[in-house]
Amino acid sequence: MDYSLRDGKGGRANSIKEIKLNGVTIGVFAGSRGWKPEHDIVIKYQEDGKRVRTPKHIHWVIDILIKKEHNREL
Repeated sequence: MDYSLRDGKGGRANSIKEIKLNGVTIGVFAGSRGWKPEHDIVIKYQEDGKRVRTPKHIHWVIDILIKKEHNREL
């Protein structure tokens, strides 16, 4: 998955991890904010046939990522 950056330069970012669930693709991208920017992530999702979006409530995505790390069969 990739999306347009809002840097005004027309750049694009590629996901470092993708999770596909029931017609929805969740993309994890490297972020650049905070005290340790190497630990920052940006979450985007895309439903089949729709544009890439940022979730309104991030807690469900973090929950899925943590569960998937501990149970690889998910």
